[in-house]
Amino acid sequence: MNEEKTLVERLLDPLPAALWAVAGAILAHLWRRYRDRMVTLRWQVWHHPLAIAAQDAMFGTIEVRYNGNPVQNLLFTTVDIQNDSNRDLTNLDLNFFFTDGTLIFMSHGAVLGSANVLAFAEPFASELQRLIGLPPEDPQRVGLIEAVTRRRDYRLPALNRGATARIGMLIQGQAGQSPTIQVATDHPGVKLAFRPARQVLLGVDTNLATLIGLVTGIAVLVVVSTTPLDRGAAIVVAFGLGSMTMLVGALLVRAFNWVRRFLG
Repeated sequence: MNEEKTLVERLLDPLPAALWAVAGAILAHLWRRYRDRMVTLRWQVWHHPLAIAAQDAMFGTIEVRYNGNPVQNLLFTTVDIQNDSNRDLTNLDLNFFFTDGTLIFMSHGAVLGSANVLAFAEPFASELQRLIGLPPEDPQRVGLIEAVTRRRDYRLPALNRGATARIGMLIQGQAGQSPTIQVATDHPGVKLAFRPARQVLLGVDTNLATLIGLVTGIAVLVVVSTTPLDRGAAIVVAFGLGSMTMLVGALLVRAFNWVRRFLG
């Protein structure tokens, strides 16, 4: 008697089994491609004005000096580089440079949460040591000063997934305009993308948190509308979701990122 095969038996037939093997190989390949894909580090920058030199016929002259030398437009610049990927990076060199004539007086860097200060990367570190060792009258000083006051190169021994590196710089910008900074790296498999400053909640963009919270709220309300809840309970659920939309979205995004990094 010919009996109809069950679903499990059909899946175990030779041809479907071969197809499942091919599908598994394809999925494994795609997973390796996903894990080995290029890492994108997103960076943000903030410029905080400290003092501006000015001359005015009514209010007089305002002078600003740094280490005894007159300066015009003194600012403190902060750059954050975030590793939102699922990969840990080691020995990452980052280059920071201004393209508008801005001068860097001093800088420092660290990975947030680490007690270690970042060291300068090569060849910038060697150029700086060479400048320090040259006598004041050496004609090579002019070119070296030009080089070391326009850029900073830092070596990050480790930038783990979810970590943020922060670079702070005391600079002199051009009068009447915001400084223009660029961040670059030649590290294999890594690229940098600028992300404008944004409002965040629990480290999550508020626009993204609101969108995820809104979609989640709508889905929950659809489910609640199909369950035998009394009117009062439904009102409480709806009010709670409406008042905590952004918070719910931020928590869900953080949970998703944690799972993604854990599985990666």
